[in-house]
Amino acid sequence: MKKILLPIVALAAMTSTFAFAAGANDINFQVIPMGQYTNVTVSENGQALANTPVTVAGKQTSKTYTTDSNGTVYLSNITHANKQYTLKVQDSSGQTATQTTFIRAVSDAS
Repeated sequence: MKKILLPIVALAAMTSTFAFAAGANDINFQVIPMGQYTNVTVSENGQALANTPVTVAGKQTSKTYTTDSNGTVYLSNITHANKQYTLKVQDSSGQTATQTTFIRAVSDAS
């Protein structure tokens, strides 16, 4: 039973999405591991934040990506997997929303 339960729990953790409501400005981050990459989708009040800078900061690195028309950036699991990052975005009124997340490689479930 233990051999079956552990992969099921790991799979559920990897495929779950993480959303963060940043107070009054309602900015949400959705983080989904997808094999060789993790996609991070950013929305505000339910609308995708297209062409919006998203800063991904780790312990020793920080890089800014720009969302596509769907409000999504794609992070390579080759360089980002199995590390904790803080995601940061600034809304149209200048308020900053952040979320700290652990980006896990999908292959870790095996």
